[in-house]
Amino acid sequence: MELTTANEIFRQVSSPSYEAAAQTCLGHTFAALGEPDKAEKAYRSALALRRQLNQMHLAAEPQSGLAILSIDQGNQAAAYAWIEPVIDQVLADDLGGSDDPLRVIWSCYHLLHALSDQRAGRLLQLAETSVERRANAIDDPLLRRQFRGRTQFYRRLIASSGSH
Repeated sequence: MELTTANEIFRQVSSPSYEAAAQTCLGHTFAALGEPDKAEKAYRSALALRRQLNQMHLAAEPQSGLAILSIDQGNQAAAYAWIEPVIDQVLADDLGGSDDPLRVIWSCYHLLHALSDQRAGRLLQLAETSVERRANAIDDPLLRRQFRGRTQFYRRLIASSGSH
């Protein structure tokens, strides 16, 4: 897998921050492929590197990934433990530097909605605002429509908004 190769390169050139980013991507990939054990290992590795580098502002993505894996495995207590610090970051609008802040917000919403937590509605509103802010920053109308149509979390957001 190419991400594994990228990870090896980042280790060889002593770039733990890039290695953490690659591990996060690897976690997303394994989760999407239905391989939760591999996804968990990658997310935990990314999180350990972020902590080692004191980059807690970048820890939200692997933590939210671990939370979603936990809820998918029926472990509500672990899901809450992983997601609570991330929710605090989201509500404080403190996802600066995150590669995919919308994925983080969506993960928080998805988890809280699944657990019938009242904060889910607030996170859905934040996600809507975030998507619209990003879309409205695109000057070209065609590109703006393409952004909205191709962003998987945007499509999920629209579906969730309509069901509430």
